[in-house]
Amino acid sequence: MYEPQAHPGVPALFQELPSLLDALCTETSEVQSETVNKCLPFLKGIHNSQAGPFNRFGVPSLNQNDHLIYLYDSLEDYPEGFAGMDASRPWMVYWVLAGLSLLGEDVTKYRERCAAAILASNYHLSIQRPCLNPLSSVISTFTPMQNPTGGMGGGHGQLSHCASSYATVLALAMVGGEEAFELIDREAMWRWLGSLKQPDGGFRVCVGGEEDVRGAYCAMVVHSLLNLPLELPPDAEARQHGLETFTSGLSEYLSRCQTYEGGISGSPGSEAHGAYTFCALACLCLMGPPEVMVSRCMDVPLLLSWLSARQYAPEGGFSGRTNKLVDGCYSHWVGTCWPLVQSALNGVQSATGPERVPANLYSREGLTRYILGCCQSKFGGLRDKPGKHPDSYHTCYTLTGLSSTQYYHYHTTSSVSSNEGFGSAYSWKCTPIPASDDSSSDQNVFDEKDRLKAFHPIFVVPHAAAENLRTAGPRSAARMVDRIDRFAREALILNNMSICLCRRRHWAEPAYESYAVGGGYTCIVRVNNREYQTEDVCESKTLAEENAAMRAYLICRNFSVNDGMYPAGHEHRGGPIQGIPVAIGTGRKGRYGDETDMSTSGESRSGGSSPESSEGRLDRRGVGPTRALAFGHTAPAILGAATTRGGYNGSAHMQPNSGAVWMPLDRRWFRAGIPGGSGMRNTRTKEQLERLRLRDRTGGVQEEQKGGDSGGKLEDAMTKGKLLTTPSRLFKLLIPLSTGYQGEHKAILVHPQQPLSHLERLIQSEVPAIKKEDGQTRPPTVSFIALQIEDHPIRPRKAVYEGTGAEVHQLDEMGRIDDGEGKRIPTEDDTYTYLRRTEPSKKGEESEGGGRREQRFVRWSQSTEIGDFIRDAARAREFIVSVEGAPAGVHQIRVAVPSFDERTYFLRMRLRKISGRIKGIAEIKHECDALAHRGAQRVAMGGLGILAMWWYLVYRLTFETDLGWDTMEPVTYLVSLSTLMGGYLWFLYHNREISYRSALDFTINARQKKLYQEKGIDLQLWESLIDEGNTLRKEIKNIAAEYDVEWDERKDERDQRVTEALKQERTQKNGNKRRDDEEEDGD
Repeated sequence: MYEPQAHPGVPALFQELPSLLDALCTETSEVQSETVNKCLPFLKGIHNSQAGPFNRFGVPSLNQNDHLIYLYDSLEDYPEGFAGMDASRPWMVYWVLAGLSLLGEDVTKYRERCAAAILASNYHLSIQRPCLNPLSSVISTFTPMQNPTGGMGGGHGQLSHCASSYATVLALAMVGGEEAFELIDREAMWRWLGSLKQPDGGFRVCVGGEEDVRGAYCAMVVHSLLNLPLELPPDAEARQHGLETFTSGLSEYLSRCQTYEGGISGSPGSEAHGAYTFCALACLCLMGPPEVMVSRCMDVPLLLSWLSARQYAPEGGFSGRTNKLVDGCYSHWVGTCWPLVQSALNGVQSATGPERVPANLYSREGLTRYILGCCQSKFGGLRDKPGKHPDSYHTCYTLTGLSSTQYYHYHTTSSVSSNEGFGSAYSWKCTPIPASDDSSSDQNVFDEKDRLKAFHPIFVVPHAAAENLRTAGPRSAARMVDRIDRFAREALILNNMSICLCRRRHWAEPAYESYAVGGGYTCIVRVNNREYQTEDVCESKTLAEENAAMRAYLICRNFSVNDGMYPAGHEHRGGPIQGIPVAIGTGRKGRYGDETDMSTSGESRSGGSSPESSEGRLDRRGVGPTRALAFGHTAPAILGAATTRGGYNGSAHMQPNSGAVWMPLDRRWFRAGIPGGSGMRNTRTKEQLERLRLRDRTGGVQEEQKGGDSGGKLEDAMTKGKLLTTPSRLFKLLIPLSTGYQGEHKAILVHPQQPLSHLERLIQSEVPAIKKEDGQTRPPTVSFIALQIEDHPIRPRKAVYEGTGAEVHQLDEMGRIDDGEGKRIPTEDDTYTYLRRTEPSKKGEESEGGGRREQRFVRWSQSTEIGDFIRDAARAREFIVSVEGAPAGVHQIRVAVPSFDERTYFLRMRLRKISGRIKGIAEIKHECDALAHRGAQRVAMGGLGILAMWWYLVYRLTFETDLGWDTMEPVTYLVSLSTLMGGYLWFLYHNREISYRSALDFTINARQKKLYQEKGIDLQLWESLIDEGNTLRKEIKNIAAEYDVEWDERKDERDQRVTEALKQERTQKNGNKRRDDEEEDGD
């Protein structure tokens, strides 16, 4: 049997099995042998997936173009199977940006918020970079992940975690720019990191999480890059145990993590691991020079022995633990440990360059051969090992390991200064190692065109990126102090003006009360016997007081009672009040949300009227009297409330004048004026007016009956929600979570595969907490109720006691219950008035109650997937969200559910668009296929003609000439044998089997491809359109099955040729599934 020969440049070490093999056969040894056998063909350069070219050492080149395409594609949308990776979004962004940076791409284009303005440009090859979209912006992606208490979570509303914060900071460092650097709240980050510091010197990965080396490394990298104060915050738990700085006790903790093997474990007493070893060594080198810290805290000879044992032969790659397989990602986790250890052994070097380049402590050649030979996928991206699929994680860290083999990293004293706690971490330099250098004992086998960019061995980002983010820290701190001083001056000016206005109105001077809350400060100001709180938690006490001073100024300058007249019974009855009337105040803002002040106009001296809390939101575009009045984020709800409560119809009352906005509210005229205005209205106010006029024209604003109670249409309008679908196949839930008329609808994005408990936590974060008897608070219970249709409703036999969602409904045998356990409600039809409705029966159906059947709502388990819940709720076209503790009448929020047509709208529109493109290509493709088949028929008929001529010639020569059968028999035999030998030689030369498929490729397919090129048909585009069309069709079919409806795909496919093309592809894909799986396994 023919066996391909290995490339002559590959040494024998990488062509043969190890000379020493353990005779004991175990599952571990079997898997190891299987891995070696998979790697050997790649190392020899004989695997059929390796198209080359190979250099003189038998190493394939780095497929940079394919890897770039793969990484850019990794920034696009992911299929629904990646929903479980939602918390890893910061990591996914970092992995892709790091991979692009290593390959020489400029990632700063992902910095801007309006990334869509960036035009696509070309690679050095004929592949185009994709146009970016706003979601591609690193800043817009990471902004909602930051928590007010400090740190970054995996997504909006998720717990802050060291790993997520680490990935976020590194990604921001790579994109660079002042806007990216200022995104992180450094003070909050400093306090949050201080809360993770433990008394034994280590760090937790999150509040209440595990303590390990990974948390220490991530925390120290974030701390160093952001240039945070070295001292622990005053409220840090570690300070109570005698620790004063972030580095106190850390080196001792890391030293205790070294195991008997020599490697470093995640925590004392655990197994040594390559990734934890890198984290510990990088953490030590970050705190001081490696020749000091590593030598003092680690058993270096034992560490060297363990690290050396991680590189295997003949593979050349690294394993993460003892008796484990090689993995491409450990090219970084273990491979980058070597520069740190080598620098600890060599000592400090000159800043101008290393005095000498010592011999390698590990085989750079072996690691390079493993990465370039075994880890590259022919479709782009890098992988764990042969037989595995590529991903952005392995692509990033495998390229990082390859970059480490191409540079000599050394530590200098150039950046060390006495006033920097982590100065030694920024003292690393690197020198390129010559490609294909034969003078070294361990030759370098990569080509210069395959050289990657150098990364910092500690921070795993480019050296310049780490330096830029580090140096931006002092500037940001100085600007923060500057800003606080300026705000203090503004607060003093505003306070003096407020005092003058209060004296003019015979009010007491404004009083301020500041106090610290989680992650910042807030301030309460008392004006005219009413308290108002700053809208947001501020980063400093000074800023909170400045917000409160602005609030006090607006209250003093803008107030209204009785159309500008003092209330009845007042000593100045009949006299006008000077000032600009505005909306009613909301009172104190609670810790978890607004606690609406429902006081009437007669409960205060000024009639209880004062500006809305949103008007006190700071607009930092001006100072003092010249500052324009700006609406906050609740402005749309204020306008909506004004139009509903004002008792008017249409927009005739909306008459904006120069410098003022007129609004009817509470049957009186109010004007939101612009202090010092000169005819220019605030831009945001004009936008709200335009929105209000649009609502009036479309009939969105309706008149409320005069004399009505607090319920009615206003209450009903604010308790209606809606569920929408997005082009990314997520659900967008619009739901009013505020209990007051000034609340806006909240938009929540959820994935169909997430459980209802996830949606419950998102809603709990937006509503006020429940206060228990002991003074503690807990989140309210959120229930989800959907319709269950029953022809014979089952009514309760006993009284039902209704309490909060967190209480247990108890019923005793006599139908009684202790007082205080719940509220007894009747058992008649109105028992479930908010959970039950009736509708006429369908034709031909009969039920009790006069032909009407009952629809009963049931409460669903929180572990139910959202998609399953929505599928069942779609039958009633709505479901109910019940929030515990909400006021009566608004704790049952009805949410409209999209129908099948609404839910599949984007999918069907996309399918129609793709069908149109397929139709245009299919018409041309059909003509090419017909021509190719006619050409194949001519070839087949020609072959038949040649056989017929051969038969006739043999017949004539045999029976009609003197040659006879004795002569023609050996001739025909030799001709047939020669034909077989020629076919076999063709097989050996082309390395292809002679089959019907190869003959088809040689005739019809070759003719088709030529015709496609002439007609300009892109086969790759055709296949992608067909695949996407079948994927969309399958997804719509699945949704139709969920809704139990019949979907006519021909209506959306729009053409019979499109339907046939999609069907043909599905049939061919099912028939060739086994062959494709075998080819994929072989890769």
